[in-house]
Amino acid sequence: MTAIQVNFLSGALISLLLLPLLKSSPSNPSPPVLTFVTTFGIYPSSFTMSVPKTGSYLKHLSNNKDGMEQAHQYGRSKGLLLYFARELATRVSAAASTNNGIRKVTINSADPGSAWTPLTNPNQSKLIPRLIMNFGAREPEICATALVNGVSASEESHGKIMQDF
Repeated sequence: MTAIQVNFLSGALISLLLLPLLKSSPSNPSPPVLTFVTTFGIYPSSFTMSVPKTGSYLKHLSNNKDGMEQAHQYGRSKGLLLYFARELATRVSAAASTNNGIRKVTINSADPGSAWTPLTNPNQSKLIPRLIMNFGAREPEICATALVNGVSASEESHGKIMQDF
């Protein structure tokens, strides 16, 4: 449940609070950019993201089981945030179309890639995550560049995923 709260709910809710406050300024007429941090780590979780036969989908995703299904919570939470960002971008575009066709905010997602940081260091003791990270991890400064590219992207990035590999 913590991954869903931190990676999905907090980002979605704060974006809804910030969205009405984001505006262009006279010194910068370009629309402001709202960038969500995403990951292509959602792919391993896709086979465990089935829709429940009854009950809440969010509750179904917020399980506290041990093992592989719990390990996929990170991917699930980022997947939910990615779907939310795309839907929010679509709705912002629809609202802008009724307002002289001018979009007020550019909404995108950025995938910084993987890096060994204090957040990922616990994976050093796990064989498969360590092998995956050793194969694809980059320096944190390089990952940060992808995030800067996301927040400084042009209007053409609206609704898209920014990647830097």
